[in-house]
Amino acid sequence: MEEKIKPTALITIVIPTYNQKPEFLTACIESVLNQTYHAFELIISDNHSSNGISEIIKDYTARDKRIRLVMPDEHIDLIQNFAFAANYVKTSYLSFLSSDDWVYPDWLESMMPEVIKNDVDWAYGEVEAVDISLTKINYLYRRMQLPTGVYTAKNSFKRFITLNECGWMVGDIIKTAVYAGVGGIVHEGVVYCADLALAFKLHERGSVYYLNKTVAKNRQWYFTDGKVDSRRSVKEISDFVSIYSIAEKSDILLSYLAGGQQTIDYWKKNYALKFSRILFVDYAMKALSREERNLAAGHILELNDSIKIRVQLLMSKNQRICRWLYAIYSGMKK
Repeated sequence: MEEKIKPTALITIVIPTYNQKPEFLTACIESVLNQTYHAFELIISDNHSSNGISEIIKDYTARDKRIRLVMPDEHIDLIQNFAFAANYVKTSYLSFLSSDDWVYPDWLESMMPEVIKNDVDWAYGEVEAVDISLTKINYLYRRMQLPTGVYTAKNSFKRFITLNECGWMVGDIIKTAVYAGVGGIVHEGVVYCADLALAFKLHERGSVYYLNKTVAKNRQWYFTDGKVDSRRSVKEISDFVSIYSIAEKSDILLSYLAGGQQTIDYWKKNYALKFSRILFVDYAMKALSREERNLAAGHILELNDSIKIRVQLLMSKNQRICRWLYAIYSGMKK
């Protein structure tokens, strides 16, 4: 790699990592370094990895002055590592990437000039949820439903909360001062979906810029592919209970919605239905014990305790029925 001179940086990309697959981390880092917009820094926080990626990161830092390696004193929780790395940001803007994500070369060039010109508090674009190889698009997070432009926090949140997929906000650009002002990325009770909790809190602030263009890829893979945390997808269910509470306890966010609490309840019921189906999926059946399935079911009922949900959860406790239904579902997809 040719050594590049770091221009005056305006944004810091933060990549926390722990025992990531080397090829995934390398692809993530390269996608940042290949940006056509050059006024950035890159902070990688290695959470005491033991699979050899520490040497890969050190090699990158030696070859490129835009990259900085940081490391907590000891191994910490996933989201704590995000927060730890963000503490080193000195630029006016920051962005988080998971170490298995990937961004398009024109991501920053497409968004940063508009973010600066319109002086928005934060911005996000369209994201592709893709398979483990980054080639097959499973779905779009926002489904291109929003026109490109600047939105008030109210108008953004009204649309944002009703989208079917709002998950990981790959490619967000956030004012560093605003990030600190809302308490950062760590929120009580949220373990994995802290980005969505952060997006809720950011909506309590000022204007938002949305780009109706794919700017990044969110790699979706599971324990069968070697993911470090094999139960993550199901444990995210409990995060949503805490995330809904952010909206329910916020007079500002509730005031944005014509239906107020009713809109929140409608959204919660939709996600409860989606989560109840997760318990039937093959990777969830293999990864979870009976106790963990029961715990997940309890969180789902906190979101929606309708008869329909109760029947689905009752069926999900029977592994034989689950596998039968999953076999039918898999056959229908083919």
